[in-house]
Parts: sequence; C-alpha cells; structure tokens
Amino acid sequence: CKYLREREKKSIQKIVIGSHFTAILDDMSNIYTFGLGDLGQLGHNNRKSYSQPRKVESLALYLAATESSISNGAASGGGSRTVPKASAFVGVAHISQKVLVKDICCGSAHTLLLTGSGRIYSWGDNRRGQLGQGKFESCCVPKLVNIKFVRQIACG
Repeated sequence: CKYLREREKKSIQKIVIGSHFTAILDDMSNIYTFGLGDLGQLGHNNRKSYSQPRKVESLALYLAATESSISNGAASGGGSRTVPKASAFVGVAHISQKVLVKDICCGSAHTLLLTGSGRIYSWGDNRRGQLGQGKFESCCVPKLVNIKFVRQIACG
C-alpha cells in the first residue's frame, strides 16, 4: 500500500474532513484518506481505520473502468450499466486511463467525488440515502450516482 510521505513531491489541492476521517486530493488526481473507516468512508474496499494518509488505489482503478464504460456508451441509458466490482482490481498495478478528479467532499461518514466529466461517485454511510444510489446500504467502494453534467458537489 502507498502512504503519503513527506519526501514525495506532491502538490495538495484540497483537504476535506468528515466527522472522524480526512481525505486529501493531490494535483495528480490521487486521493489519500485516513481516520475512522467503519462505514467504508475511506474508499479502501474495507471497513478498516488508518492512522496515516493512505492512497485509495482501488478507487483510481474503479473510476478508470467506469469512466471508460461511460464514454463507450454502456451507462448512457441505451445499454446495461454494468459496474465492475472493486475485487476485480486486486493485484492490478497499471491504470490504462487516468481520470481527472475535479472535487471531493466529505459528509459525517460518507464521501463524494466529482470527475472532470461531471459524474459523481459516492461511498460510505448510506443509512439515510445520502449517497444518492437509490438504496439505503452503506458501501466501501465508489459507486456511480445516476446524475450527469454536475459542476459542483457539497456534503452536509
């Protein structure tokens, strides 16, 4: 796993804070999270907590795969929307398509991400439907929210 280290030259674009966790976005669209992860709000495909910033590697792979299928028409309403499971990316070390992360925000125990193409992904606590996924189930991996052409996101 990769941790954010002081000796690495990165420019931090944004730091956002939930109730008991933090997310960091760097200038290369990498996301690092740490803190309490009991509801999946860290995005590491588990419910573990981490005491130092850890790169969300499965998130980058998931976004690249789903953004690619969106641009190929699979999620544009005409075809079936098959979203790969994060477990399919275990052991994959190369991302063929880099996805621009435009923004990230945290709620009390959930996280939203906005891509450069105007798509929203959400993960974490969903007991009140705050992820916008049409269910009330929490999740530890990003899931595409069925809204297009979004310019800005915010969490409460």
